[in-house]
Amino acid sequence: MTVGRSPNVVDVRLRWPLADMLSDAKAPFDYIIVGAGTAGCVLAERLSADPQRRVLLLEAGPVDRHPFIHMPRGVAKVLGDARYVWPFRATAGEGSNQPPATWVRGRTLGGSSSTNGMMYVRGQPADFDDLARVAGEGWSWRHIAPIYRQVETHPLGGDETRGDRGPLSVSLPKHHPLMDRVIAAGAALGLDPQIDVNTPDDRAKIGYCPATISRGRRQSAAVAFLRPARHRANLTVMTGVTVDRIAFDGRRVSGVDCLIEGARRTFAARRVIVAGGTLASPALLQRSGIGPAPLLQKLGIPVIADRGEVGQNLREHCALAMQWRVRPGFSLNAQFGGWRLLRNTARYYLAHDGPMASAAYDVLGLIRTRRDLTRPDAQLIAAPFSIDKTATTLRMEREPGMQIAVYPLRPRSTGSVSIGSADPTVLPMASLDFFQSEDDRRTMVGAVRFVRKMMARTPLAEAVIEEIRPGRNALDEDAILDAYRAMGTTAYHAAGTCRMGLDEDSVVDAQTRVRGTEGLHVVDLSIMPEIPAGNTFAPVMAVAWRASELIAALDRT
Repeated sequence: MTVGRSPNVVDVRLRWPLADMLSDAKAPFDYIIVGAGTAGCVLAERLSADPQRRVLLLEAGPVDRHPFIHMPRGVAKVLGDARYVWPFRATAGEGSNQPPATWVRGRTLGGSSSTNGMMYVRGQPADFDDLARVAGEGWSWRHIAPIYRQVETHPLGGDETRGDRGPLSVSLPKHHPLMDRVIAAGAALGLDPQIDVNTPDDRAKIGYCPATISRGRRQSAAVAFLRPARHRANLTVMTGVTVDRIAFDGRRVSGVDCLIEGARRTFAARRVIVAGGTLASPALLQRSGIGPAPLLQKLGIPVIADRGEVGQNLREHCALAMQWRVRPGFSLNAQFGGWRLLRNTARYYLAHDGPMASAAYDVLGLIRTRRDLTRPDAQLIAAPFSIDKTATTLRMEREPGMQIAVYPLRPRSTGSVSIGSADPTVLPMASLDFFQSEDDRRTMVGAVRFVRKMMARTPLAEAVIEEIRPGRNALDEDAILDAYRAMGTTAYHAAGTCRMGLDEDSVVDAQTRVRGTEGLHVVDLSIMPEIPAGNTFAPVMAVAWRASELIAALDRT
């Protein structure tokens, strides 16, 4: 059997038979990367660029062959397919009577970059300078800015802040009359209208948001980074592999123990890099004996390193999708139903163009909810459609509508992730009360009020009939917060559960090494102590690129 032809195992070299690969498992790889999401794909490409390094990339999900992964507007179909997503669960905190929420994450090559809304938001220089203050100067904007320039092929061309020859092609949405009015209304409230909303500054701003789409197709991390590296003889990629635990010789990592089609296998490595994401990475550490000793002992897991912060410091954006009824001619709702949907789908397959080739949202705004702030504290994202919230599956409303989602950028509320079983097939449980912080609550209310002021400004007001969600009853502070509680959702930007820092309590150090072990790293959004301002694909990509430099440097010393 050829590995490349197996539905569960992929070798990008298309050379090794499966039996040979498994029999060679005792010959150590230089790096085993656990998880082929955004971070894993970037790490695999960067670390395998040196032909002397043997790299193994392991992914639990299937190959990214689902056709709707690559059609931007097909994302709803992918999110509803259990083969391609992890249905993580999260409660609202101890004592809450709210049912657990489902936090879906991508489970395929590219991870969540194959299932996300495709908004390309870099984060601001201050985010990385804040990181540098707690994790070392090597993570400052001075080191991150050149990475973005190397990575991007930007439609506005290269300059001192943008790239034009990188592996990741991004595009700008086509202008839409209603979105033009949103930008104009934001400008009337003091937001700086920008052609490039990723311009590295801390201004309150608004503009069309770049998307990880090129020629009508999604540019996931697997497309941008993994595919170009598939010819490399030193890179092996396997899908359908569940990593049970990290193996150790004392405290020195020796490899990973895996389940492949029901069989238990071990792969050896000099270094193991965990890149499972904010929910899966701390769970793997805990199953492997790295975490709070009381939890591990309760589950009968031998303690390798008693690290109390593994799984702590969970942070996430709580988003409220506000919706309005708009006048005929301003909404795209009709384009996503009936015969028009069939026509637009056919148009997409014929020309990779039209409504099915666009990202989830078109316009990005970074806003200050209070005048005394030195930088934006909330984000809005706008689109010329509205979703039927009464339907059991994702569909647009029949009447014309629009949507603006809002959330605090840097939430203070924190939660945790912990396993309840040593079984790798049992997902961990997260717990997070979005309303824990008074500052977060104030920002939530301020963001809603800002957007309502914007909707009342010319020329946007002329296109709007009425607010339908949360509606005219949610006016005072308590009612707005109740709307967040009833209608708010995760923004799929969770971070922080394997916090990086210079202090001894942090989970990983400035080189991404897991404290209390040797040869083990974590590289994904879980190492960020706070969420970067905005959507998180771009920052994760930059963090993984930077981590690859630091890890490679360790092996040169």
